[in-house]
Amino acid sequence: MSDTGVPQSTPALTRGLVLEAPITPEDLPPVGPPLQTVVVNADYGRRRPRPHEWELLADYMRPHPHLELEVRFTNKKKPWDLEFLAPFGHLRKLWIEGITPESMDGLRHVPQLRSLILFDEDKRRSLDVLSQLTELRSLVIAGHSRELDVLATLPNLRSVSLRGVKRDNLEFLGDAPRLGTLDLNYGRIDDLSALPAFPNLQIFGMNYTKPADLTPISSCVRLVQLTLGHMPLSVFPDLSTLTELIAVEAIELKGLEDLSPLAGAPNVRHITVASRTLHPDAFAVLANHPTLEYLSVSLKNDTLSRQPYATLGIPHDVNHHYDKILAELAHQIDDI
Repeated sequence: MSDTGVPQSTPALTRGLVLEAPITPEDLPPVGPPLQTVVVNADYGRRRPRPHEWELLADYMRPHPHLELEVRFTNKKKPWDLEFLAPFGHLRKLWIEGITPESMDGLRHVPQLRSLILFDEDKRRSLDVLSQLTELRSLVIAGHSRELDVLATLPNLRSVSLRGVKRDNLEFLGDAPRLGTLDLNYGRIDDLSALPAFPNLQIFGMNYTKPADLTPISSCVRLVQLTLGHMPLSVFPDLSTLTELIAVEAIELKGLEDLSPLAGAPNVRHITVASRTLHPDAFAVLANHPTLEYLSVSLKNDTLSRQPYATLGIPHDVNHHYDKILAELAHQIDDI
């Protein structure tokens, strides 16, 4: 009880509140600062949540727009859709996981949505309803390769992470005037020539895929962070004109032996390299770089991994200084 006689909320003990049916008021603790996500395991309980339980949950979350709703449906024998979202018109963050809903049209109920994560089975469903989510800033989506042209209609889209998407090029993103973050994981994008046309692209990552022609990266003049990982790549893109680039990650790039393109980044401050084939001598090209402050090195064993630090006199970023800087940049880009 406060000095004014008003009951004070007891802070939630964890960042995630996990629920299953039946959902009652007693299951919903006061929302404290740590709580970020409300998870509903729809198929874990004796039954799925009923409409009045979804309404109860919506009322609980409504005063707290920072809360994300994460919903998991896992019973393949029981079809479902997104109509349960009807009372969640206030919702800003939604995560859908599990079996694919019968229709995505229920997303029309959440027009204020700013962040959407869609990890489902990738059964083909129309995503045209996304055109109604004009406030959407951040999208993480697995598959649905043929339905992604709708992304070009989203005026506020700032962060896109695609998993398992197969497209000839990036034209489905349109002009993407506000796109600041783009991650391409698994799947295949054959032509990256549109990358330099995204005027605000600051963070780009590409992992677990066969590389296309990566030379367009060299013209992405606003890049601050570049990550290339888990792919065959013998020649790293030229970074010499990327004056805003401060962090580069080269993770398990099969065939990469020459790190001089990384050394060519004029203002790079943090370089991460993970490789089971590189020799410590390959890091000699980074010696005396005028701005390089930290290295993160993971080679075949600990003995080899320690050698570049000792030889170059460049420390490991043990306090995660640049991780924090880049996380803050990503947060600013998303503007959720």
